[in-house]
Amino acid sequence: KDSIILDTASPVIAITSPTASGASYSTKDSTLSLSGTAADSASGIKAVSWSVAAGAKSGTAEGTANWSIAAISLNQGANVITVSAEDNVGNKVNVSFEAVCGLEPGLSVSEAVNISSTSATLKGLVNPHSLSTSTWFEYGTTSGTYTAQTTAQTISGSGDTNVSANISALSEGKSYYYRIAAKNDAGTVYGGEVSFSVSDETAPSNCSISISDGAEAVNVPVVTLKIAAHDNVGVSWDYLSTRSSVPMASNTVWVSFSAVVNYSANISYTLASGDGTKKLY
Repeated sequence: KDSIILDTASPVIAITSPTASGASYSTKDSTLSLSGTAADSASGIKAVSWSVAAGAKSGTAEGTANWSIAAISLNQGANVITVSAEDNVGNKVNVSFEAVCGLEPGLSVSEAVNISSTSATLKGLVNPHSLSTSTWFEYGTTSGTYTAQTTAQTISGSGDTNVSANISALSEGKSYYYRIAAKNDAGTVYGGEVSFSVSDETAPSNCSISISDGAEAVNVPVVTLKIAAHDNVGVSWDYLSTRSSVPMASNTVWVSFSAVVNYSANISYTLASGDGTKKLY
């Protein structure tokens, strides 16, 4: 009498640490340890082995049913680790695991240049740390709130890389707050907030002045002036004069007040002495 085991089925193998089979794992360390389980109900597990990058690095795990691999050396970037289980009659099964070795992006020096009344260029430095890295800028008109984002750029390499993005359709007279951001397989990072101001280059419109409700003549020198103006950023200064020329912005004759988009006011004014036509600007 004799007997023999027929085993045509492949073993079963699973990676349990540092994460499940088939998942991707990111680490800043240059080595990685794995562990898992293997089983074969017919002939049993003979050995568990591993390789990295299609056999460029390889070895045998400690144990079989419960196996472990210590300190696998990793290259910068993605490392595909394949773990194989072989049963006692030569059936094999493989499971792969991707370990990404590298640092999250490094960010430094963020600035805004070429600022006009409607556009600006945002600049920064990003170090991808040898991993494919996506980088972009986030911005808005409220500190800490970024309602717009530039199109992401993809960079690679191991040193600081200059990145920039043009933004447009900005509002005159507004302050903008922005930050640079970058993401690779090791993580996502955000730079510190920076701000810049867009100049107001458009003069107020719909300016008007009315003396004593448009009366043709008065018999007293004290009159009421009704003045009005509109500005998208806000009217915040006025100036009354008998001269048509506009004084410099630094001149102390200007009267300041809280900015108002649609400004109107009634102002008491004393006309110069002497009868005749008086013009006010």
